[in-house]
Amino acid sequence: MNKDQTLIKGEDLLVGGEYRTFALEISKVEWADRENEGGTKHGLLIHFAKAKKPFFAPVDQLNYRMIRAELGTVEPSEMIGKKLTIMPVKGNWFGEQNTLALRVVVTGDKPRPRVGKKAFGESVVGLKVAELTDTPMQHKSR
Repeated sequence: MNKDQTLIKGEDLLVGGEYRTFALEISKVEWADRENEGGTKHGLLIHFAKAKKPFFAPVDQLNYRMIRAELGTVEPSEMIGKKLTIMPVKGNWFGEQNTLALRVVVTGDKPRPRVGKKAFGESVVGLKVAELTDTPMQHKSR
């Protein structure tokens, strides 16, 4: 599955070779339709202050339910200035094995939607990933 490069994705939360969780302030929210391999999805396109790419939460998927639980609303005008915590997780989705995704985290003692571990994924926060280095073996043809 090709990930939409215009949207924030799990790989974007890799900082200094380690995956991190981020609490991001919402600066703009709009209803949007986005195309993917499964067709058109309708959902919230969320822009964060100090983030280069927005986050998309289709209404029929888990993150939309997590946003409603965390913020108590999915009304775009009521979301501005509030924070969402997002974390990278790995799991098996859309026919792919061990792939990265983002999950909205419900913080504090707010009621959480019922979510199975398989649907939520497994956190990779704190996982260290070796930085790709330019080794002589990679450039034999030079």
